[in-house]
Amino acid sequence: MGFKQMLLAVLALVLVVGGCAPDRINPPDRPGPRPNPVIPGPGAPVAPPPADVPDNSDPTTIRLKQAPFKPTYSDAEKQKIVQESLLGLQRVLVCTDELAVLSTGKTSASVVKDSMTDKLTALTFKVVQSSKQLSFSPSEREQDAFRESAKCNLAFVAAATVRKADKFGKFWSFTGDVRGKVLNLTTHQIIASKNFTKRGKRGLDEAMAARSALESASKDLVTYLTDEVVRQWEATSLVRMVLVATNIDNVRMADDIRVGLQRRVGIHYVSLDSWDSDSQVAVYEILCRFDVQRFLAAYVDEVRGKGRVKVKSITRSGKVIKMERKNMG
Repeated sequence: MGFKQMLLAVLALVLVVGGCAPDRINPPDRPGPRPNPVIPGPGAPVAPPPADVPDNSDPTTIRLKQAPFKPTYSDAEKQKIVQESLLGLQRVLVCTDELAVLSTGKTSASVVKDSMTDKLTALTFKVVQSSKQLSFSPSEREQDAFRESAKCNLAFVAAATVRKADKFGKFWSFTGDVRGKVLNLTTHQIIASKNFTKRGKRGLDEAMAARSALESASKDLVTYLTDEVVRQWEATSLVRMVLVATNIDNVRMADDIRVGLQRRVGIHYVSLDSWDSDSQVAVYEILCRFDVQRFLAAYVDEVRGKGRVKVKSITRSGKVIKMERKNMG
């Protein structure tokens, strides 16, 4: 075999062996270099705080994510209770003391008063206007004097302060702190009391941002107070009365009057304390709402019909009934 033939044989052997070798497995590509972080320069815009989201309805404000107070009753349910319980007949007065602390100084406001008045009117409360003002924690004597002078039965009172929370760029943010209560001026009972602290919209206008905080807090406050008023109106308005009726022939007639009275709106309990066969006089103790006492004589006429049975006297017995909140349900 010549040299050429030997070289060709070696090449052929190399080709055969190389063709049978396993395919080469390429290693996975290495991850590329990490991108450099973007660091804003001195003039670069800064994003707003994470807790704020844009309010698309107004480019000058930023609305905070805050859940509103959830009411127990809907507005329709409140309106129904107001009418059925005769609560709509009560004269209501709104008294507030509001202070806004701005960069230009302190100034008074009426945001909470306006918000309360509008909502109470919408719920069919009989809101009256007066130049008189009731303090946040009045004594019983002050309540009596205010009731007589302002000619009202219920008072929604509130004390509010709004202060700067922070300023992000040109955007102001305020916090509103509102305390409120409802007073039954006849029985001197506090029907409801609550504090709310809320942040308002962040805005370019300082005064509008402060107003937004008061509006946010007052909205929650009036929702809570009206919830409690419709829920506890009966229990916080009770007085004990003594009714004396004459010309009652027998004990069955006396008991008929007791049962009939107890079925009337605003009367919680009636007991027949005594009946005298000789004088034909019956004495009843009645637990009723304070605004119902003027109807008691008419209720007796409805039960027995106008005529022989006469109401001799109706007087208040002892002190106003005060029920513990835990028993109000």
